[in-house]
Amino acid sequence: MRTFSQEPPDPLAVRAVHTAAGLLVDSIISLVRQMERTGKDVSKAALVLGGGVIRQECYRKVVEDLLFEGGVEFGVIEVVNDVAEEGVKGLVERAKEGAGK
Repeated sequence: MRTFSQEPPDPLAVRAVHTAAGLLVDSIISLVRQMERTGKDVSKAALVLGGGVIRQECYRKVVEDLLFEGGVEFGVIEVVNDVAEEGVKGLVERAKEGAGK
């Protein structure tokens, strides 16, 4: 990532980051299109990402830019350290809100 974010960036690093990010973005866009066919609006959805490389700001920016170029805009993009833990917390919170109704 260092050679990608240096000035000027290394062309090979730029190509590698865009290729890797592009594969991730293609998968996300495929899922988004499936959601849209069922009437879901991703502009009101959250994209939660986790993992080592996605925590690198320059890589995350490429992912966000490629999503935008692909016509996909989430309501929120959140990067977390532990996706499973955050998912469980979200489900617990949702259950509490449902129980309070």
